[in-house]
Amino acid sequence: MKKSKYYLLMVCLLAFGVIGACSKKDDVTEEETEAVDDSSDDSGDDDETSTPVAGTADNGLTHEAESDYVWDVSSMVEIELKGSSIGVTSEAVTVDGSVATIAKAGNYRVTGTLSDGQLVVNTDEEGVVRIVLNGVTMASSTSAPIFVKKAKKVIVVLGDGTQNSLTDGASYVFASADESEPDAALFSKSNLTICGNGALTVTGNYRDGIASKDGLILKAANVTVTAADDGIRGKDYLVVASGEVTVTAHGDGLKSPNDQDASLGFVDVQGGVLKVTSGKDAIDCEGNFTISGGEVTIDAGSATATTSAAKGIKAARLMSFKGGSVTVTLPGHVYLEASGSGYDPAYATGIKGGVDVSIDGSSIKITGTGKGGKGISAAGNLVIHSGSVEISESGAGATYKNSTGTTDAYSAACVTAKGDVGLLGGTLVLTASGSGGKGVNAGGKLTIGQSGNGPDLTVTTTGAKFVVSGSDYSHPKALKSDGEMTVNGGTMRVSSTDDGMSSATSITMNDGQVTIVKSVEGIESKIITMNGGNVSVVASNDGVNATMGTVSGGTESNDGSCFYMKGGYMTLNVASGDALDSNGNVQVSGGTLVMHGPASQPEEALDFNGTFTLTGGFVIASSPTSGMHGAKTPGGSTSQYNVTLTASSGVSAGNIFRVQDASGTDVVTFEPARTASVFFLTSPVLQRNVSYSVYTGGSCTGTLKDGLYSGGTYSGGTSKKTFSLSTSAYNTAVSF
Repeated sequence: MKKSKYYLLMVCLLAFGVIGACSKKDDVTEEETEAVDDSSDDSGDDDETSTPVAGTADNGLTHEAESDYVWDVSSMVEIELKGSSIGVTSEAVTVDGSVATIAKAGNYRVTGTLSDGQLVVNTDEEGVVRIVLNGVTMASSTSAPIFVKKAKKVIVVLGDGTQNSLTDGASYVFASADESEPDAALFSKSNLTICGNGALTVTGNYRDGIASKDGLILKAANVTVTAADDGIRGKDYLVVASGEVTVTAHGDGLKSPNDQDASLGFVDVQGGVLKVTSGKDAIDCEGNFTISGGEVTIDAGSATATTSAAKGIKAARLMSFKGGSVTVTLPGHVYLEASGSGYDPAYATGIKGGVDVSIDGSSIKITGTGKGGKGISAAGNLVIHSGSVEISESGAGATYKNSTGTTDAYSAACVTAKGDVGLLGGTLVLTASGSGGKGVNAGGKLTIGQSGNGPDLTVTTTGAKFVVSGSDYSHPKALKSDGEMTVNGGTMRVSSTDDGMSSATSITMNDGQVTIVKSVEGIESKIITMNGGNVSVVASNDGVNATMGTVSGGTESNDGSCFYMKGGYMTLNVASGDALDSNGNVQVSGGTLVMHGPASQPEEALDFNGTFTLTGGFVIASSPTSGMHGAKTPGGSTSQYNVTLTASSGVSAGNIFRVQDASGTDVVTFEPARTASVFFLTSPVLQRNVSYSVYTGGSCTGTLKDGLYSGGTYSGGTSKKTFSLSTSAYNTAVSF
C-alpha cells in the first residue's frame, strides 16, 4: 500500500498531566500606601526563609495521535472547486449548488477556487476526516467557507508549497434566530488540527478567523489570520507545535475559553514562530499557559484605537515558561472601570497569571509605555529560576477614587505579585521610569537567590514620587515587599530615585553582592539583618533605615526596630542623611561595616534611638560633627572596645585618617568621602594597655576599597595623638 507521511518541524508533546481547579482574578491590585504595621520580630534570625514555590502547569491530554499525519494517498477523494460550482465523483461527498458536504470519514483533496460557497463536514463515523488543501481559494459572503458540523476529528493539511486562502463576509445568514454558529471563517465543532508544509491565509470579516469548539493544534504550517474579533480560538485547548503563525485581530489574538474543566482551557506553545497583533489580549486562556520552545512576538492593544488594559499573555490558572522566547510590546494603559463609589483599575500587562507564574529557561522581553502598566503580574506566587527577563515600563502613575470613594493611586511595576516573589536565578534587567514606578513589588515575601547562588539582577527606577493624599506618597521603589525580603545570593545592581530596598516586615542579607548606586534611602525595614554577603549603598538620605514607620513620643523615642550586623561586608555612603539610622536598636556582633557620613550636621554616620550593643566585628564611621557620637556610645551588654575620635579641624575628603599601634601595625587606614571631624572605630584587635597613635595625611600603597585600605605600606603622615583605651569603660573618647 502506498502511503504519504507529513513530517513536522517540531515534535508535539503527546501527554499532559491534570491540574486542580483554581480561582480566577483579572488584575492584581497594588497598595500604594506607605504605612507600616506596628508588630516586629527583633530576633535577627539568620536562617534562610523558605524559598517561594510556583505551581506546576501540567495540561490535559490532546487529541493528537501519530496516525494523524499518515494516510493512504490512493484512497484520496478529489474535490474540485470551479468558481461557482463544485466537482466531485465520490458518494462520500454531496453537492448542493456551491456547497459540498463531506459525509464520511476519509481522505479528501481540495483544489481550485470557490467564489461564494462552503465546504461542510458532517459525519457520524468514528474515523478521521482528513482534508488536504492543495492551492485553494474559498470565499463565502454569508457563512464560514469551511464548517465542520460533526466529526470525530478533522485534520486540515496544507499541501506542500501551496498557497491557500479562506475569506468570509461581514455578516452571516443563519437558518433561525436561535443559531449563532459558525462564527469563524474556518469553524469546527470537533477537534481540529492544521498541519503541512503549505500556507493558509484566513480573513475573518464576521468575527473570528479560526475556531474549534473542542481542541485545536497548529503544526508545521504557515498560517496567517486577520480577524474582526478573535484570531484563533480553541475552546478546550490551543497548541502551537511548530510552523509560522501570524495573527492580526481586533479582539483577542489566540484564545482558549474553557473554564469548566480544570485540565482544559490551556494554550501550549511548543515551537515555531508566533506573531500576534491584537486589539485586546494577545493570548488569553482560562486554563494554563505553557511555553517550552519557539519564538513569540506580541503587540497587545495596537490593533484597535482603544488600547486600555490589554494583556500580552493572560492565563486564569498557572503559567510556565520553560523555553523559547517571548517579546511583548504594550502601548495600552490603565482602564478605570466604575465600581461602587469610585473605580476599579485594570492594567495593561505583559504577562498576567491568575495563579502562579514560573519562569525557568525562557527569554522574555516586555516594553510597556502606558500609564500604570505591569510587566509580569501574578495573583499568586512568581518564581524565576533561570532564563532572561528584560522589562521596561515607562508609564506614569496617578491618583483615582477607589470603590469606597477613597483617594488611591496606581503606578507602573516591572514585576508584581500578590503572593511571594522568588528571583532565584537567571538574568533580569528591570527599568521603571514613570512616576511612582516599581521594579519589583511583592505582596508577600521577596527572596533573591538560594544557597549562595542567585540571579544577575539590575533594577532601575527614574520617576518621581507623587502625592496620593495629604502626606501619603506613591514612591518609586526598586525592590518592595510587604513580607520578608531575603537575599541569599546573586549579583544585584540597584539605582532608584527613592528607596532601593524596602520591606514592611524585614530585610535579611545572607549572601551575594548588592550594589545600590543611587537612592534616597538605600535599605529600609523594621528589622534589618546583615548575616553575610557584600553590600554597598549610596544614598542621598539614610543609607540604612530601621524603622517601624511612625515613631510615637517624638522623633528620638525607641520604636522597637533594629539593625543587626552579624557578618559580611557593608559600606554606606550618604550625602545628607544618616549612614545608619535606627529608630530602635543597633546590634553589631560581626562582619565589617564602613560608613561615610554626610557633609554637615545634624545628620551623622550612626544614629539610633534605642541601644547600640557592640560585641564583635569591625566598624569605621566618619561624621561631620561631634553631636551624635559625642552623646551616644555603645551601651547595654557591649563587650568589645571602641573609640570615638574627634578632630579639632576636619580631615578632608580623600585624605587619610589612620590609627596604628606602637609597632606601626594599622588598626585602620581610611579615607573619608567627605570632610569629617568625628570618627568611630571598633575592632577585635583593640586592647587595653596598648599605646595607639592617630595619623592624618600621608599615603598608603595598599588596596583601597570604599575608603578603607588593606595591606601595603603607610608613610608621610602627621602624628596627631597618642592614646590608650579606657580602663573603666568599653568606649574611649579621644580628641586630636
